[in-house]
Amino acid sequence: MLTALLAGEVDPAVLAELALGRMRSKRDLLLQALQGHIKPHHCFLLSEQLADIDTLDEATQRMSTEIAERFGPYEHQIQRLSTIPGIKRLLAEVILAEIGPDMSRFPDARHLASCLPYLLALRWPPEPVEKILSRYFDRFDTSTVA
Repeated sequence: MLTALLAGEVDPAVLAELALGRMRSKRDLLLQALQGHIKPHHCFLLSEQLADIDTLDEATQRMSTEIAERFGPYEHQIQRLSTIPGIKRLLAEVILAEIGPDMSRFPDARHLASCLPYLLALRWPPEPVEKILSRYFDRFDTSTVA
């Protein structure tokens, strides 16, 4: 929609049809919201903001590539952490980045599980997370995630 606005499209009905996802069900509200006039300074500001978003998207892609390269040697640990219910790849990478691959600094699984919510600044109540992770890590030798 924003790109179409910059290209000169001003018809609210046409712009509302460009809605994606959940916004498609709100076309009536979009029609109301898209009423008005866009002036040259609006186009300038909008194009600057879209350029900023593109720049940030490119930076995010570069960082993602770098992170993937650095986590390459730890793929096995990431896959293993990802088997914990509720932990997908991104959170597994965060866990590995925070605690490292060497578990020997934790005396037992409960020590590791009790500090994870604080290391990760999780918004969940820490007790259930501790129990889940403790149950998971108790099954393995915690001297190493590998």
